[in-house]
Amino acid sequence: MPTLIWSDLCREAFTRLKEVLSKRPLLQYPDFSRPFVVTTDASNVAKGAILSQESIGSDLPISYISRTLNKAEINYSTMEKELLAIVWAVKQFRPYIYGRKFTVVTDHKPLTWLFNVMDPGARLVRWRLQLEEYEYDIIYKPGMLNTNADALSRITTNNAAVMSIQDYVTPTYETFCQDSRTQVFLNSDINEIEGDLFEATEDFALGHCVSEDLKMSQG
Repeated sequence: MPTLIWSDLCREAFTRLKEVLSKRPLLQYPDFSRPFVVTTDASNVAKGAILSQESIGSDLPISYISRTLNKAEINYSTMEKELLAIVWAVKQFRPYIYGRKFTVVTDHKPLTWLFNVMDPGARLVRWRLQLEEYEYDIIYKPGMLNTNADALSRITTNNAAVMSIQDYVTPTYETFCQDSRTQVFLNSDINEIEGDLFEATEDFALGHCVSEDLKMSQG
């Protein structure tokens, strides 16, 4: 079995790793004297984007956004999903980038020649027109280097807690109607219940009213 050598370099790396894992990434204030970068990505379940500014060879994040795709968007083609992520991100970051030239970073290379696509579909044309009011360049970045936006676009809902609010219904009639939809009641059972109600109820009007409700539940 190999011997573990815990050197000063290992200790320094471990300490640095603990610091990174225990602290949230800090967001920077926007500097409107420098250009912005919008990095986007889309998967089969969600889309994500980052607004940042370059500084000494690294990107300083200003904002992170992400959203799951709706039922219609899930059926879009890969190019449509990737372009949707760009259009959506530009709309969200509009207060920062409108009227300024910025850079869009995508890992979907066909989007770099977006305005040269021959016979694009109606959806692509509509989104392309929406982007015409902005001044920007689209550059390609391989997926393995676009990990930040990629992580934002892979939201899962497997562990999401779904809650709903329902009205609390107390009447016996409502309860009976609900049960009759999930259980099998024979006509003889309904008739037997009606007979018991008429025999046990001195007030004929009340018994007749309940009886009519029971008949309605058969439908």
